[in-house]
Amino acid sequence: MERKIFSLFKEDELYYIPNPTDDNERELLEMTEDSIESIGENQKKILIIIEDKIEKSINEKNKDFLVKILQSVNLTFKDVAIVNCAHYSALNFEIYRDYFLPTKLIVFVNKFEPVMDWVGLKMYKRFQVEEMAFFLADSLSILQEDKDKKIQLWNALKELFPESF
Repeated sequence: MERKIFSLFKEDELYYIPNPTDDNERELLEMTEDSIESIGENQKKILIIIEDKIEKSINEKNKDFLVKILQSVNLTFKDVAIVNCAHYSALNFEIYRDYFLPTKLIVFVNKFEPVMDWVGLKMYKRFQVEEMAFFLADSLSILQEDKDKKIQLWNALKELFPESF
């Protein structure tokens, strides 16, 4: 019976019409790959996700701190893509992964919603998802002020980038 119903439409184009009251779904459908803004050239397929609710990309203080972090593992902005997730609340983890194709990911967000329900995730602990290694860290602004968290970050970086040490 299902085939009969679809055969009636075989010559017509079918379109999915989202529920106009679901803002998150509408935002996600309007989001195209071309509209995910990032800093960097992503030459080494390393994605860095930050959260800055005020700036469009990243504020200068956090940018300077991130440059130091990247230098510590012999990377530059040419090697990475940096995305401010504060402006893409409807995106799920798969969209980031499929668009940027990272082999490594660092999330500098206090609570990164797309992965918060994954069982077993711990801050500053290296995880592997398919071909991608990653870890979650506190936001850059918190890290700058906390020596103990900087030590945890350093140890996580050594696990994620052993070739740099």
